Order: sequence, then structure tokens, then C-alpha cells
Amino acid sequence: MFRKANTIPERNKFCLTKEQIIEDIEAICHTEDQRNKLYYCIDEKPPQEHKFEKIEEFLKGTQDLERNSNILLGLKNEIENLQRQTAEWVTSLKEATGNI
Repeated sequence: MFRKANTIPERNKFCLTKEQIIEDIEAICHTEDQRNKLYYCIDEKPPQEHKFEKIEEFLKGTQDLERNSNILLGLKNEIENLQRQTAEWVTSLKEATGNI
């Protein structure tokens, strides 16, 4: 009733000659974008671009700024609490000395 399907994929014939492949590779090598795609296709790493290192440094700097900002906000809140406490102590001292 049910037949087993043929699961072996058929390969297409590669109809380019060696010379055509070499010409195509030489043409691709002249543009940077195409050259990078070629490197990826042949499992080699493309030449590293240093502009990404600067972006990573910038991102690390912004993360440090965010962390420092959070620390400063915490310290600001502590100072405000200390100001309130000292104001309360000053008023309580004034009241205590006024009663004498």
C-alpha cells in the first residue's frame, strides 16, 4: 500500500569550469562586501575591522557610566536622608535649648 520514498537527495551537476570559477573569485575579490561573503563561504575569517573594537570600548564605557550613575544616585539619596536627620536634630536641639 505505502511505498518507501526515495530519501537520497539528488545532486545537481556543477556546470562551471575551473577557469570560470577562478574568474568569478577574482571579480569578487575587488569589492570588500563580496570578498567578506566569500571568506564566510569558504570558512575562513574575514580580515578584522578595528572599528568594532571602538564600538565595544564605547559600550563598555556607557555601561560604566550607568553603573557610576546608579552609585551617585544612591549616594545622593543618602545625603538627602542625612540632611533631613540633621535638620530634625537641629530643631530638636533648638526646642530643647529654648525650654531652658
